[in-house]
Amino acid sequence: VEGVKDVHHLHVWTIDGEINCATLHLVVNQLDSRVKSKVKEELNKQNVSHTTIEMETIDENCKEKTCNVKQCNNFNHHHHH
Repeated sequence: VEGVKDVHHLHVWTIDGEINCATLHLVVNQLDSRVKSKVKEELNKQNVSHTTIEMETIDENCKEKTCNVKQCNNFNHHHHH
C-alpha cells in the first residue's frame, strides 16, 4: 500500500476457521487515516475481516515493551512476529 514504509508486530489468526483477524503496526511517513483504510481494504480482500492497526511515523520508535524495532531511514533492521 502506498505510504506504508514497514510493518511489524504482525499477528494473524482465526477464531473459528472462518473469521480471520490481524493486528499490526504500520510505519508511515506521516499519519494518514486513508493509508489505514487502504490496508484494511487490502487485508479484507485476503479474507482478513477484523483488523486492529497501530500507526507510527518513520521517526518514532515502537513503544511496545516487547519490540526492539528502531525506526530509521535504513530499513535493514526489521523485526517481525
